[in-house]
Amino acid sequence: MATTNGIYAAINGIMEEIGAIGKTSKNQQQGFMYRGIDAVMNALQPALVKHKVFVVPEILEQKREERVTGKGGNLIYSVLKIKYTFYAEDGSSVSATVIGEGMDSGDKASNKAMSVAFKYACFQVLCIPTEEMKDPDAETPPESLPKPTQAQLEELQKLNIDLNNVATYFKVRVEFLSAQQVQSAIDMKRKRLAAQEANAAENSEEPPAAAPQKTGKPKTKYQQIKELGAERGFDMEDVTALALDMFGTDKINSLSDKDFKALLDRINTNMEGAD
Repeated sequence: MATTNGIYAAINGIMEEIGAIGKTSKNQQQGFMYRGIDAVMNALQPALVKHKVFVVPEILEQKREERVTGKGGNLIYSVLKIKYTFYAEDGSSVSATVIGEGMDSGDKASNKAMSVAFKYACFQVLCIPTEEMKDPDAETPPESLPKPTQAQLEELQKLNIDLNNVATYFKVRVEFLSAQQVQSAIDMKRKRLAAQEANAAENSEEPPAAAPQKTGKPKTKYQQIKELGAERGFDMEDVTALALDMFGTDKINSLSDKDFKALLDRINTNMEGAD
């Protein structure tokens, strides 16, 4: 291998030059002090020049996603995996791979991620003295939630759910809906459909077969309504909806004789009005 004493000696010399970097920047939202990227670069640049060392970044991986803040704003979340290579004058080098994360409501999320990544690469490679390794960013982003996925939006269409109605329900604008809110709407619609199917199956069930009687097998209330509907030409879905509105249940067979008679009277009244 080529000699590597150049970069090793240079890094050792830089470490001798740099003192502790204090917390000179202030987080305006929460009021705490932190070490900014400017302070790190200002401390490093003279030592890097003196020992003829430069740094080359290489982004290995990038992940970006849009999130929604608790107040309904838009936030870009960026995660970068970056390799920093420190080169000496003789071409020898050492590398450090770090992860940087950043959030911004505009176009600065990746910039912030790179700043954080470079800052920590320098802290760790050059062993820069600090009072503590904990280093919060200058800007504390608000709590955020992921945006709806394409699969969720397609599921909304399959279930015939209007996105505007979902936004109205959660009292936010359509563009600020979160994946969690959309999933809640999907789950609620699925539960309603399952309940409707179960009710329809229960109403269509016939009573257990009884021993033959001379007077004949009695018909269920549902069967009576169904036969009446065939004669008069009305839809059973409208009948179950009417029963739900009048008595709080769409299970026709469970109605008392009094309620069943009241339902028949209402149907007849509606039919006469339609005629």
